[in-house]
Amino acid sequence: MSYQDQITEGAHNLLVNCANIKTDEKLLIITERSDLGWYDKETSDFVADYAVKLGITPTRIEVGLPENIKCPDMMKAITEHECTIFFSRIGDQDRFSNPAPGTRSVMCYIRDLDMLASPFGRTNHVAYVELKNAIDNVLINAEKIEITCPLGTNFYGGLSGKSREKQGDVTVHRFPLGVPTPLEAKEFSGRIVMDRYLAPTGSRVYEPPFIKLDEPVFAEIEMGRIVDFTGPEGTVKQVKEHYKNISTEFGIEPNR
Repeated sequence: MSYQDQITEGAHNLLVNCANIKTDEKLLIITERSDLGWYDKETSDFVADYAVKLGITPTRIEVGLPENIKCPDMMKAITEHECTIFFSRIGDQDRFSNPAPGTRSVMCYIRDLDMLASPFGRTNHVAYVELKNAIDNVLINAEKIEITCPLGTNFYGGLSGKSREKQGDVTVHRFPLGVPTPLEAKEFSGRIVMDRYLAPTGSRVYEPPFIKLDEPVFAEIEMGRIVDFTGPEGTVKQVKEHYKNISTEFGIEPNR
């Protein structure tokens, strides 16, 4: 198969197998500026051109860095299109919110044409959904889940019957689909090793977005709450300050 055929198959997988786009629907493609270093413009251009071949003329919007205040014009455009595809980190910010009736969104993690042409980009999205559902079924119905790692993580627990009943997933479609449904951790205990970096969340923007850890730190957890951080004194202090700064900025509980 030629490279052109591979990227075409990837685009078809995104638009048809994942987004389930129909010729009578309006498509919005939101693309992050390529100079920001996350997405190249060629990929969204190729997908937009392939949409035209399917009989759909997409609307295009170019955006900058994610911000905590949403652009009113962009939000209005999303409600006016049945399907929105994000080639932008902005799409990750609303993954837990409810979409407007009659609309759906796809967060695309494919950042360049090579990713689109890869087996990960071309494997039928429906197969990923079936695999994810199978993994969800195992996790949600497990009596006990234990998470370990070579550095010393030992985190364990399970879901109560009530938690199983109300278990829900994110509302944004993801492409490619590589993660199971988030599980409620309020009945989990143990310790988790944080090594190398504290990475940022995709749902909020803050500075600095991450911190580098010179040595591993343990988060000691009891029933879903961090009760302490243990490890080298200087690195523990750095972690606690980072948690405090972010929780203060957004008015959230730092240890939950």
